[in-house]
Amino acid sequence: MDYILFIRVPGQLTLKPEPDEVRDTKWVTQQQLDDMMAPGSGLKWSPWFRIIATHFLRGWWADLDGALAGRHADWGTVHHLEC
Repeated sequence: MDYILFIRVPGQLTLKPEPDEVRDTKWVTQQQLDDMMAPGSGLKWSPWFRIIATHFLRGWWADLDGALAGRHADWGTVHHLEC
């Protein structure tokens, strides 16, 4: 299980995640994230985040208002996905 949290803030918010759980955070555009996740970037991603980003994130990002309102919440479906 993995969580992706959506927020809308005016400007950039300083995040202070639990250091034992989160190594780094960064505000990015959709294109920047695509570039960062490209195989040649040399960056490492959790398999769960890569699966979510590949199958769901673009749609959620395109409908951010809906995502913030819970329109994409689906507590009843078990998705069987591969990397």
